Amino acid sequence: MTLGQDAYLIAQKMIRGIEGAMRFYPTVQKVSVYTKGTIAGVGIGLARISTPGSPWDSVAQSWLKVGDDVTVDGKTGTQTRTESWIGAKSWDADLYGPNAWDLDG
Repeated sequence: MTLGQDAYLIAQKMIRGIEGAMRFYPTVQKVSVYTKGTIAGVGIGLARISTPGSPWDSVAQSWLKVGDDVTVDGKTGTQTRTESWIGAKSWDADLYGPNAWDLDG
């Protein structure tokens, strides 16, 4: 078997112990501040393809919601919700789409 040029270069890196590469993608965060009450919908839509609804939506072709965090100021009770998305060329609909496979079940 003969390796093509790209496969040969990858094989050489693996021989040297390099088995992965870091890739960087755009991220968007939405921060909302609440002064009282319960925040509805926290955690809903995580690991699902969705669009952040920001002026920067066009910097990626597809977005995956990867974070939905709430912090509470102990003195004032003010709640800060931070939602996060990571952008990419595409996300696998079977894993992250609206009808994604149930991998937890």
